[in-house]
Amino acid sequence: MNTRAGLILAAFVALSAPACGGAGQGTRTTAPAKDAGAKSEPARAQDPTVVCADTRESGPADQIARIEIQGAGVPPELCARVKHGIGKPLDEQRVDDDVRALYADGRIEDIIVHREEGLRTVLVYGVRMRPRVVAFEIEGADPSGALPAGVVVERPEVADPGLVYAMTSDATRKMLDAGYLHAKVDFEMTPRDGGVALVIRATPGPRAIVRAVRFEGPSSDRARELSASMRTTAGKPLDRLALERDVLVIQADGYDKGRLTTNVAAPDIVASDDGAAVEIVLRVTEGPIFRLRKVTFEGDLIGPVKTYERDFWTLKSGAIFSRTSAAADIERIRAFHEARGSVVDVNPSVELDAAHETVDVTVRIEQRR
Repeated sequence: MNTRAGLILAAFVALSAPACGGAGQGTRTTAPAKDAGAKSEPARAQDPTVVCADTRESGPADQIARIEIQGAGVPPELCARVKHGIGKPLDEQRVDDDVRALYADGRIEDIIVHREEGLRTVLVYGVRMRPRVVAFEIEGADPSGALPAGVVVERPEVADPGLVYAMTSDATRKMLDAGYLHAKVDFEMTPRDGGVALVIRATPGPRAIVRAVRFEGPSSDRARELSASMRTTAGKPLDRLALERDVLVIQADGYDKGRLTTNVAAPDIVASDDGAAVEIVLRVTEGPIFRLRKVTFEGDLIGPVKTYERDFWTLKSGAIFSRTSAAADIERIRAFHEARGSVVDVNPSVELDAAHETVDVTVRIEQRR
């Protein structure tokens, strides 16, 4: 199938544990038992200890007899994330899995793992918990202190810079999508009352109004026809998500009218210097109108091919190809099979003949196993 045919096929469908040491996770050091003293600094002995497992008996030195989590403010429920068993030798892969699971809790900033040897061998996960967010404030969004509609920054439980950065970046992106072209959301964390005060500072700037929507490529009549189906219109605030939807609608409209080589370039958004107004430029290449030459059915059919051609495929040879019509025919085929107890996938593929402006469709029916 050529590239354009692949795009058309895609239109049938489209319109019908993080790694340790990542952002906000701190660092992890896992030291093998034999080098524990040389490679890592054990958690301080005076730190509170939560016992996760204990044999309460002496055993071979190479077997773990007790598992602890050490650190100030460690909640006992963290033990549920530790899967390394006792009565077995140290397993570095299980230790690594435990470290990942502990970081995934989101409240831990750093972990150091070591093994203590004595009468009994103890596996210790020394953790440093993130400080709690004790105060939360949003500044500068507007006089009410609220962010624009659809943009939410929730108060996190703990001070995780990576998480807060992701939240503010997401808020900035949503504001840009909503037309605030100069938007910025950042944050500041400062110690307070044994925890952290988190301040979110939002600066939306002006919301851009669409001054004009201009087409390049289609005739003026065709441009007016396409404009009528768009949500992005002059006089309304810029909405990037609505504009993305408009591009898909224009593409689909071409497919429904047999223009199977329709291509819509990424829109140009030309903003004024102050970001208060924009002009949208849409470059559309439609190409010729394709007509259906033939349709072929293959795969797990439950009746004669003529039944499929006559009863379920409304597009006939010589007709202008329509994506919407073909998609409806595919659903009828699927329903026909399901009514007879056969659950199937119906997968179309197309082949274009640009010289003769025709299209061949192959419909493959596959029983779900």
